[in-house]
Amino acid sequence: MYKSGSLGDIVQQSMTAERAVWIGAASFEDRCTASLSALASAGAVFTEAIVLDYGNSSGSAVEVDLRRKNISKMRELGARLLRQEPRLFVVNAYSFQELQDCILALSGDADLVVADISCFTKIHTLALASCLPTMSRLPIHYIAYSVPESYTHLGSRRALPGWRDIIVAPLSDCAGLVNETHGRGVIIPGHEADRLIVGLAELEPSGGIIIHAETSRRLDLRYVSETANRKALRQLTKKHPEAWKTYIVGTEEYSVLASRVRREIDLARSNNAPVILFPYGPKSHVYCAGAVLASEYPESSWFVYPIPLLYDLEYSSGVERTVWLAGSTPSSDAA
Repeated sequence: MYKSGSLGDIVQQSMTAERAVWIGAASFEDRCTASLSALASAGAVFTEAIVLDYGNSSGSAVEVDLRRKNISKMRELGARLLRQEPRLFVVNAYSFQELQDCILALSGDADLVVADISCFTKIHTLALASCLPTMSRLPIHYIAYSVPESYTHLGSRRALPGWRDIIVAPLSDCAGLVNETHGRGVIIPGHEADRLIVGLAELEPSGGIIIHAETSRRLDLRYVSETANRKALRQLTKKHPEAWKTYIVGTEEYSVLASRVRREIDLARSNNAPVILFPYGPKSHVYCAGAVLASEYPESSWFVYPIPLLYDLEYSSGVERTVWLAGSTPSSDAA
């Protein structure tokens, strides 16, 4: 499983790597450039940066302008960090397979890969995680995740303006969806309660775990998430409260998160039932939960994700810090 990593270790490895690749997504959020900036400031030497552009031509003029400014900043950082200019690739923000194909094709022979999931869509975060069991050609050595300085939408509690689509999909091609009555859920709540309500309306497990993420520097964020989702979670658990267990897991307690998910896998497997992931919280948690499920229960792991019509351009501001996760496969960690 992934564990806390070090920027210093990455810098040292970049200096001896024949091909070191950084992968990230351009966004209107400030944090899309954070890990690239940290690497450049620390003196890392990367051969390539691959910038995924979601090409949101349907976005507002403000969103398009913010995205362009961040891409320009990535190019400036590339001049300091790289031996060549960053490569920009337009990809479908919600295509699971396209993300996997793109990552494997562009960096399959690299001996150092840092994937910044901060501004990946959750679909792409899970797509990357689900590559893990078959990534002999592409070991993701490090995951970077930048925590915002603030979530500026928290005071307003604005509801999302409807849904473009609701995706119910397997984490691997071989996954089946049988015996749903005994299905287990892994719920990672975020700050938007309506997303969880819609997700549970599509597919409601018989029991499972609710993982509230907590960061030691921003304890208020867990409180906001718990408060926002209290009604939906109370409604879910009131019929069979013993079937659901709630845990608080720190944003860097990856082994704890993995062990909770593995318990749900064991319970589901005993009934030949699916595990359903509701990935609405921090992407570091979403990635690690997805990696465990894809690696250890590919035959019946699914996720539910509602896609909003529009995103809040004031969702976050600034960068509080960047977390570096050093990678190994979940199975090797369990051993």
